[in-house]
Amino acid sequence: MPLIKRVLVFRKMASEKLIKVRFLHFKYVCTLGFIGILLSMTGCSRYRLGFPVNRASFRTIYVAPAVNKAFVSQAQSTLTRQVREEILRNGYLKLQRKGEADVVLEMTIVKYGRSIGAVYESDPDAAKTLSMNLTVSCSLKDTKKGCYLFRDQSVSYALSISANDYAQCIEYQRLPQLTREVAKKIVLLIENTDA
Repeated sequence: MPLIKRVLVFRKMASEKLIKVRFLHFKYVCTLGFIGILLSMTGCSRYRLGFPVNRASFRTIYVAPAVNKAFVSQAQSTLTRQVREEILRNGYLKLQRKGEADVVLEMTIVKYGRSIGAVYESDPDAAKTLSMNLTVSCSLKDTKKGCYLFRDQSVSYALSISANDYAQCIEYQRLPQLTREVAKKIVLLIENTDA
């Protein structure tokens, strides 16, 4: 057999093997990719955004109106509304009336204060920033068992505002922001309660 013919036969055999190898390589890549997709999907199938479903024995909650012992103007209604909104945003717990709920959330605003956060270097008596602080005492009562899941748990949040001639107006404008942050912490506390 002449040399040229041998080379042509060898090239034909090599190209057939190369095509076969490429096909097998493609087949393995597709199989591994499919297995990877299946594994990633099974990892996410048990994930749930929000409330830890398996641990909680309660599904409904009544948020009692907050009691205001710190004498902060309108804070109790704002806090109560924001806690209810945060629970609704959560999606797992349902709000119910007092006699129908599995648990009752009781809140008491125990402390509200403002202090000077920073002063002007040229005038130490003039405040540059004010720090607002709100502390709420919370209790979560199981209505079926008649016991508290947690009691008198303190939740607080501090917020700094710029002080100027309108500091008191700004303070009352920032109060809903302060209560909103406290409401988020309260709902987080409820979500992490083992029952």
